[in-house]
Amino acid sequence: MTTISLAEVSEHPEETVARAQGEPLLVQTDGQPVAVFMSLAQYDQLVEATIREHERTLAFWQREIEKGFEGPFEELTPELWEEICNADPGDLESESLAVPPGWRPRRAG
Repeated sequence: MTTISLAEVSEHPEETVARAQGEPLLVQTDGQPVAVFMSLAQYDQLVEATIREHERTLAFWQREIEKGFEGPFEELTPELWEEICNADPGDLESESLAVPPGWRPRRAG
């Protein structure tokens, strides 16, 4: 990913939009990343991939619910499932192994 400055974006907006059609651009100000410019097609692909991953994760857990949470998922109570479904993944805290694949719950303490 190419890095550009916010000043460069401001000075050359049309060029920045044209460059973003080919690859995402990381925008920095004061040496810190602040934004990413990307084409609408790239954004749509990212959103579609995120939706597919979310649907895959939900399907996985629905199958576990239907099986009755055998094995390592026995700790997954209906209350914990509800918390997982409604929480921002970054806000989940759990000592349990019963969390969706790919989610990294913070350890309490």
